[in-house]
Amino acid sequence: MNGMPGSIDAARAAALRRDLDALCDLGGRPAGSTGEAAAFEWIGQQLRDDLGVSFVLSPFEFPGWREESVRLELVDDLGLRLEARAIPYSASTPAAGVDAPLLDLGRGDPAQSCADEARGRIVLIEHEYMFSAETVHRSRKLAWAAEAGAAAVVLASPWPGGIAITGSAMPGFPLPVVAVDHETALCLRGARPGATLRLRVSTQQGPLTSHNLVADLFPGCERSIVLSAHVDGHGIAESAIDNASGVVTVLAAARQLRRRAEAARNGIRLCFFGAEEAGLLGSEHYLAGLAPHECAAIVADLNVDSVGSAAAMTAMTSGFSALQDVVRSGAEAAGLAVRTFLPFRQNSDHANFAQRGIPALRLVAGFDEPGSRASFVLTSHDTRDKVDLQGISDAVQLLCALVERLSDLDAPACTRLRFPPTESRSTT
Repeated sequence: MNGMPGSIDAARAAALRRDLDALCDLGGRPAGSTGEAAAFEWIGQQLRDDLGVSFVLSPFEFPGWREESVRLELVDDLGLRLEARAIPYSASTPAAGVDAPLLDLGRGDPAQSCADEARGRIVLIEHEYMFSAETVHRSRKLAWAAEAGAAAVVLASPWPGGIAITGSAMPGFPLPVVAVDHETALCLRGARPGATLRLRVSTQQGPLTSHNLVADLFPGCERSIVLSAHVDGHGIAESAIDNASGVVTVLAAARQLRRRAEAARNGIRLCFFGAEEAGLLGSEHYLAGLAPHECAAIVADLNVDSVGSAAAMTAMTSGFSALQDVVRSGAEAAGLAVRTFLPFRQNSDHANFAQRGIPALRLVAGFDEPGSRASFVLTSHDTRDKVDLQGISDAVQLLCALVERLSDLDAPACTRLRFPPTESRSTT
């Protein structure tokens, strides 16, 4: 490996900065947008011109979505209009809108909420820090609200200073969902109990095209280690942490690994996925196109999603206990302190690999560090200045060390990696 862990030389910093800037200059790269398409074109250019690697760029259709208009008012306060925006895959309201009492559910934990109270109301639910063992994921809160018969959902930012939030519902979600900043949420909570809200949401939905880009660094190997990252993000900011940082890490690792004199026993496949934010659709489409023997030939998926936003990294190993040892060994070789988290979490593309029995992990920074810059994921502050190049460099070194550990595994060792997950797979 070049350089010492925990330090970054000027040339490497300049290369990482160049790549990060190139992606962030394209904006948030929402799935199916011109920005996402341009990002795939740029990645292909790096692989072709910089690494001399051929690739396959595969289009796929997915359910597209865009906001047309949003209006949120406190009816009982002389029609006070409040700032709000629909989150991706929010349903539209009827043309006349929805008038309903407001119900503040605080955190919105389904285990602590009363379904009877939510029926017919517009429920206010707090957004929370994503990267924690205790997180109740947005998808669970929204699913509960729909099942409880709520009329609509308002997601509240917990961070002051006008920080807007976003995040997707699933395609086909039946309720209107809008996000408001912390100050707007305080205004709503200051209204009288049961105050009436009027919400009008107009959206357009229809098919869009995203892409997956796949390249083999060392073609011809019987088995491959997958390095993956999703390209798409949200238009609310630059999607720098989530997930320009992951794309930059995988590209930098590919450059480093490409310089190996010869391929090891196992090859290396690069997968850049689209439409992750729309429900992990790119990786789902990719895996659905593989024959069983092709899935069996994947040693493991090392998915990089949201790094460079905190000093500490965590490998979420999807219940595959054998991956824990690989991570510990690789981290020691790289001279890095890396935490592991065993339970399965369906919060990035690694989940689709794991659900097919393929050992898979997600490398993330800031796990259980709500005070870190990782808190800016899915907010208007997810911009390039929040990404630490040293953190990306450390992620590159760890990724290369993990590849080296996995590359020399023989067939029996690869099989042992696939022992069934030891933890139940409770999706968050």
